[in-house]
Amino acid sequence: MNKRISDQIKIASLIAIVCTMIGKILGLLREMKIAEALGASVSSDAYNVAYLLVITLFGLFSSAYSNSLMPIAAEQYTQDKKKMNKTVNEIVTISTVFMLVVIGLIYLFPNFFVKLMAAGMNTETITLAGRLVKISAWALVFLVLISAYTIVMRLYDKNIYPTVVDLLFPLPVLIALFCGATSPHILIASVVLGYAIKSICLMGGLKTIGFSPKPDFQWFDSKIKSFFCLMPPMLLSSGLLQINTLVDNQVASGFGTGSVTALSLASKVNGLAYTVFSTSLMQIIYSTMTKAYMKGNKKEFKDIVEKQTKMILMFIVPCFIILFNFSIEIISILFVRGSYTQDNAIIAGEILKGYALGLPVYVLRDICMYIYYSAKNSKFPSLVTGISVFINIGLNLLLSYFMGIKGVAYATSLA
Repeated sequence: MNKRISDQIKIASLIAIVCTMIGKILGLLREMKIAEALGASVSSDAYNVAYLLVITLFGLFSSAYSNSLMPIAAEQYTQDKKKMNKTVNEIVTISTVFMLVVIGLIYLFPNFFVKLMAAGMNTETITLAGRLVKISAWALVFLVLISAYTIVMRLYDKNIYPTVVDLLFPLPVLIALFCGATSPHILIASVVLGYAIKSICLMGGLKTIGFSPKPDFQWFDSKIKSFFCLMPPMLLSSGLLQINTLVDNQVASGFGTGSVTALSLASKVNGLAYTVFSTSLMQIIYSTMTKAYMKGNKKEFKDIVEKQTKMILMFIVPCFIILFNFSIEIISILFVRGSYTQDNAIIAGEILKGYALGLPVYVLRDICMYIYYSAKNSKFPSLVTGISVFINIGLNLLLSYFMGIKGVAYATSLA
């Protein structure tokens, strides 16, 4: 691998680890303050469902969206950047229109979407969550912009900028919490504001590299067709993964008030290590490895994958050991205060232990999937994902029956 490229990746990776760690610490601080303010209650369950609904709905679309856009944009990046600009704007416009349709459906049938996430909640919680999803739904538009514009920044080797911009997301919620806000309506609105700030900052960054973000309704570009040809297997794959999330929450909601919150907190703590030392680092090299593959430079492609895999595992294995062995202590230190009790922490800690079990495997799975996506092969990883989802659903029902709510996490890791 070219020494200059290798050095750039190392520097960007280290900065990404630091920035992502700071961002996750801010995110944990946000969750700590929310747990202190809301505890494990009707309000906290409704807030978490409204937040998770947006993440789940966008998750149905985002993986296919970003992983189809990357190779299309990377190919044009190496040939004609102006055409790439136009193609990305067309894809973003189509995606935004689609999300506006989804938002309209959420406004018409809010309780239906809430029940998709957690039908086992009581009527009071479902009603409150229905009001909150009408606010959180607007984050879908900003998530479309963030996903596409981050890809463009990475193609221009501006990996540090989107990582730094991520630090802005939790600030509106933290400001609201430190100002004494305890209303779930204000808190969920602050989440949407965080996404809006991120998208605006990314658009400002694009202009410094000569990219002009604007709506484009001319949707007959040949690359648009290629984009949509790549998407179906990835949509199936990401859709199946989100079914996992839906099943997890449905099962958890049957264990009483506070169960959805416990599952959410455990998942977010586990996601700290996973995102900091895996997702953020893989996103940095995804554009570089895709460009290398498009140029036919297989040696550079292989070197990038090998070096980054070793770096990620070097960080993730110690995280797995710590989270698995000290799960309850970690949850207690982070969240036991205010309305969140030690009994709540024990439940969330047992769930965290189950999630932590799968950390090294999640990482290897993602690395393999990025390799396939770089080569424009989305069918095989989708097939594997489909099989694992059906295994997870079966294990979810089986293990939750014998182990209680923590069985949900163990099922996910084993699958």
